[in-house]
Amino acid sequence: MLDLGKVGVTASVQLNGKLLNTIWYAKRKFEVSAFIKEDNTLQVTVGKKYRNRITGDFVEFGKLNNVWATSTVQEY
Repeated sequence: MLDLGKVGVTASVQLNGKLLNTIWYAKRKFEVSAFIKEDNTLQVTVGKKYRNRITGDFVEFGKLNNVWATSTVQEY
């Protein structure tokens, strides 16, 4: 298992050139045994925008699920 720990925004995770997933929330674990080789390359690309977090919630859950906002978030 690959445990990314806490990721505050979006992150795209690749192992040996294979996309494992794009995460939208903290404490995400991935099963990686099928991708492990003798020599491994891990690439984690982290987003910089908090709006990605909000967009991810709407895409995944249809509502805010992992964020707290001080004002109403409108879906466009």
